[in-house]
Amino acid sequence: MTSANGVIVANDTFADGERLSLALPDSATWLKAQSSTAVTVAPGSARFTWNTTSADMIAGYFSLAGSPVTLGVGDALTLSTTFAFTGLNPAGIAAPVPQLRFGVLDSKGSRPADNGATANAAYVGDTGYGLFTPFSTIGGGTAFTLNRRTTITSNNIFNTGADFTTIASGGAPPASSPTTPTTS
Repeated sequence: MTSANGVIVANDTFADGERLSLALPDSATWLKAQSSTAVTVAPGSARFTWNTTSADMIAGYFSLAGSPVTLGVGDALTLSTTFAFTGLNPAGIAAPVPQLRFGVLDSKGSRPADNGATANAAYVGDTGYGLFTPFSTIGGGTAFTLNRRTTITSNNIFNTGADFTTIASGGAPPASSPTTPTTS
């Protein structure tokens, strides 16, 4: 992520081989919500392995609690990530539904602990935006919806799309491959 004047705020490639220490710009804090999710971090990569049929949420923090990154009028925020899925059940993801959700949210300085659950009081009041995209082996539907979080009383940010109001959408998504890396 870069600041308004082009300065890199965070660029975590996991070169340090860990995910819990905030040491900007080279290391962000990456928390998972479910204690059942196993994590393996090695220099250059992090692997989150779901050991349940429940959803999980991975949160990355790129500023200290209480020290927000502020954007002015005309400023831009650029985020990118590269990820791959392995071991997916193609029959279970045939119909396109908005299963993959990304967000940029203002935590208001509150942070849940690692393994803090997907429903956590720390998320109440968090404002921001979400990009929802379907994950399907057959394609079809809308490639993405850009959404603003308008119901901020919920303690589970991504449990339901109803907490968000769609402000834009478009495109036709390609069929997803369970083994091809994706950059967003």
